Order: sequence, then structure tokens, then C-alpha cells
Amino acid sequence: MIRDLKVCRKWQGSKNVPSINLQGLYLREHGFTIDDPIRVEVFRNEIRIKKITPQMILKTMTERCPSLEDLIAQFDCVVCD
Repeated sequence: MIRDLKVCRKWQGSKNVPSINLQGLYLREHGFTIDDPIRVEVFRNEIRIKKITPQMILKTMTERCPSLEDLIAQFDCVVCD
């Protein structure tokens, strides 16, 4: 599916900044629901939005803080869907 939108403006403090508003039933029709965790990847002239799983969140967190893996093992934690 392709949607053509326009980059809008939004005030952030005293500055005018670019803003993109995504909303509508088409999001639900394509698998995005309220409170879903997402990842936004920004590249030159491209933005990707992906749903992320608890496992993906935990992997990212342990990459940023390796000692978290030890804590997870210590408490014998398991990540569930």
C-alpha cells in the first residue's frame, strides 16, 4: 500500500519543526494496533516503521547494556510474546 502525505510543521518549544502524522484505519488493516511497540528507522529520504517484538526490544537493550544479560540469567527470566 502506498499513501501520499505531506510533511507538516509543528512547534517544538520556540522552533518550527517538520512533522508527519500517520493515523487511520489503514494502519490497523496492515497490522498496527494501539500500543504496539514500533521501531522507526530514518535514512536519507526514507523512513521505515516496523513493529517490534519483546525479543527484539530485549536484544537491543542487552546490546546497549551487556550486564543486563547477567541480570536476566540471575533471575532466570524468559521473554514471552
